[in-house]
Amino acid sequence: MERLVVFGLLIPILTGCVAKPPKSPPANPGTSLSLSYPVLLVGDRNLVVRDDENSLITTTVASGLNFPQYSIIDSAGAEYSVVGVTEFGRKSLFSDMGTRPYQVFLELKRRGTISVADAKALTLKTALEPNGLTSGTAHGEEIARQRIDACQTFAQLIEACRKTWEWR
Repeated sequence: MERLVVFGLLIPILTGCVAKPPKSPPANPGTSLSLSYPVLLVGDRNLVVRDDENSLITTTVASGLNFPQYSIIDSAGAEYSVVGVTEFGRKSLFSDMGTRPYQVFLELKRRGTISVADAKALTLKTALEPNGLTSGTAHGEEIARQRIDACQTFAQLIEACRKTWEWR
């Protein structure tokens, strides 16, 4: 009887150690989770707005868009991280200097819901990074603060971040 108890305890332990089969790669470009568009990508020193899924998943090497370095905030206030990128149709950098568009599949992880106040703080921090969007000028920093502080909704914040070159 004692052996049966021990064996019964070992089965869950042993089955938990079995390797999981590898995930099959995605068949098409897209996203693993549905997003409410437009979306705001918040990176180290960059803010990028994308209006729909096609514009989000279409990129070029020359754009420098390294998806895992960005947080994505959608217009409903959900925040996502990019945990994996699968490329479709990417050509050699040397064939076209990285200007040919290609598409990606983004494996997303939902972080939760972010408040408008927290999203504003995150975008302002990004805008004020040294050598970032405002180029470290007092004038640029003041413009960024005014534009971001004036936002009361995600839609307003995303719209304010659409033309960050005007903040310089």
